[in-house]
Amino acid sequence: MQSKKKETGSNIECEYLNFSQLSQWLGVSQNFLRKHNDKGRIPGSIRMGARWMFRKVSIEKQLLTHGQLLLE
Repeated sequence: MQSKKKETGSNIECEYLNFSQLSQWLGVSQNFLRKHNDKGRIPGSIRMGARWMFRKVSIEKQLLTHGQLLLE
């Protein structure tokens, strides 16, 4: 699995995952992710052109802080 990396101003690399990569990493379906992304429930989601990408660090922080990805 290869993810895109972008460099921020502070020389810290941020890793971005697409729907396919995020679904494999979390072990959930892409349809599940799309449904919840449409409702704005997935942290770190950004639009890059025609694609949605997800900041891995934001997903990890949400999981570590709350023990789950989605909060109602």
